[in-house]
Amino acid sequence: MKGSSKDWLITGNSFAQNNNDRPAALSVDTTVVNNSGYNPLGTIANPWQPSGALTNDGGGGADPVSGRLYTVRQSPKTIIIAGGVVSQIAIDGTSTGLTAGVFKLGIGETITVTYSATPTSKIVAE
Repeated sequence: MKGSSKDWLITGNSFAQNNNDRPAALSVDTTVVNNSGYNPLGTIANPWQPSGALTNDGGGGADPVSGRLYTVRQSPKTIIIAGGVVSQIAIDGTSTGLTAGVFKLGIGETITVTYSATPTSKIVAE
């Protein structure tokens, strides 16, 4: 995992102690998912990034920006939207016909929440 690549994704592995050759992430933006003993990651505080990425890191805003496209990165996410005055929730550009609900999105999938009064939201990384 050397080099200048970022946002690595390694899935479906089972890591165990193996003397001096233990695998380890080389940079802080690397995420190893679906591995025994490492997942789930849990609720992300302030998940809505200005860049439109939904990462496992948090540090963005508590609420989505109305009409902004957000892309799931690093690991699958469960997104809960409730309350507010939501006119549309779109997944991968297609309206769900819902104004609230629980949405399970995989890596690379997108969500857009359009509203006139901010809904509450919660994002859980898996």
